Amino acid sequence: MKKQLLIFIFHCLLCVLLVFLLKRDTPIIDSINYAFYISGFYLTAGLLLLVVSRGFFDITVESFKKVFTRIDKKRQWEGTWQDPRLLSEKVTPGWIRFCLIQGGLMLVVMAILLAIYY
Repeated sequence: MKKQLLIFIFHCLLCVLLVFLLKRDTPIIDSINYAFYISGFYLTAGLLLLVVSRGFFDITVESFKKVFTRIDKKRQWEGTWQDPRLLSEKVTPGWIRFCLIQGGLMLVVMAILLAIYY
């Protein structure tokens, strides 16, 4: 939890730094935009990892493995692609939680800044 808080503070400082580096007319709008970009990135990554962890792409990945091993037997792609774990087993729940928490916190910051602006 302490690591999450430190990274969240880093993101807030990054937004402030970007506002001061790229000085424009209204810094609060730029802060809202930067918070939106960061939260959008983390929420998109977190939701994508959540979909992958549920096994949605497992069949597709396994099919591609079979196709590539059949097409190119000379290079023995099978040795490089042979990982017994499925794609959904490679995604750890910690990364999903991390991305969703960071995205959610930055979304809250953006909402607070929007409330102050309007």
